[in-house]
Amino acid sequence: MERYRVKVRKKGLIVIPAEVRRRFGIREGSFLELVVEKSGMRLIVPRSLKDAFGVDGERALEVVRLISASRRLRLKKRYVLDASVLTLYFAGSKKAKEYINAVYEERIKAFICEVNAAEFFVQLC
Repeated sequence: MERYRVKVRKKGLIVIPAEVRRRFGIREGSFLELVVEKSGMRLIVPRSLKDAFGVDGERALEVVRLISASRRLRLKKRYVLDASVLTLYFAGSKKAKEYINAVYEERIKAFICEVNAAEFFVQLC
């Protein structure tokens, strides 16, 4: 542990030695945390999320890989219903009926855009 003696100036200002500022990346405008304890106080350089990136090493990268794989898998199981599928469904297409029924029974997730629904209704008129 190193000790430095600093002088308290007007308005409680202190000067942190340049060597310490460089070591901890303290620059003008940096924020520090002053922790007051029974026996004294400590100055702490808080870590930002950017500074903390990578502290978990390979474990964090593995978590990122698992999350990415899970998201890709979920995205593969989502479908969009467009006007043509709805048209085929009402025209009696067996494949379109199977697809719509799978959506209805929640075996697959599907989404319909308002524009596609409007297009479908315009086609009906």
